[in-house]
Amino acid sequence: MERKPIQIPSSLNGISTLKDGSLSLSFHTQEVSAEEAVNIMGYRNDFGFLLFKPTAFKDEEVPDYDPKVDDSEKSPSQRLRGSIYALAAQKNLPKTEWTEFYRKEMERVITGYQTKYLD
Repeated sequence: MERKPIQIPSSLNGISTLKDGSLSLSFHTQEVSAEEAVNIMGYRNDFGFLLFKPTAFKDEEVPDYDPKVDDSEKSPSQRLRGSIYALAAQKNLPKTEWTEFYRKEMERVITGYQTKYLD
């Protein structure tokens, strides 16, 4: 089932920096209907793209395609970490288990590389 972009009146209430250089953003919405809340919750833990401006978007301003992610600025290790993070998100892994999951996945990648190329 394809989900459409959502547009909700909201305010950006918090910004904090994370160790990896990314940001954590916190938004507060105005009151939403039960149907809107269910739709929003359907996006929980999904990766997506955020558009924000102080006024409502017109339909023609919202892209009707998936923007291409440009990884050219990221190092290979950053790209691998991002891929492992995306895998953790797909598995709905709790954030408290991220560090251990990352270590195990990196060990799996290293062992696979060593087995294939160094023996």
